[in-house]
Amino acid sequence: TNLHTDASPNDMKILCNEAKENHFAMVAINQVQSGLCAKLLSGTDIHIGAAISFPLGQTTIETKAFETEKAIEEGCKWGK
Repeated sequence: TNLHTDASPNDMKILCNEAKENHFAMVAINQVQSGLCAKLLSGTDIHIGAAISFPLGQTTIETKAFETEKAIEEGCKWGK
């Protein structure tokens, strides 16, 4: 998990490499990092979980829906 607001692309690379090395099921990230992590984890079965409306959740349902759709578009994946 890396939900730091100042997480850099290198931080995401470290997180994804750690997930691969340790056979983690998922990485948890902020939605803005979805595309990068999808690229870094391409070809693996590691899921990408994007925090939507993080950290307070105080956005409209329309905003949450947009963030969710964008995360999926950018490569977030889950399920079997």
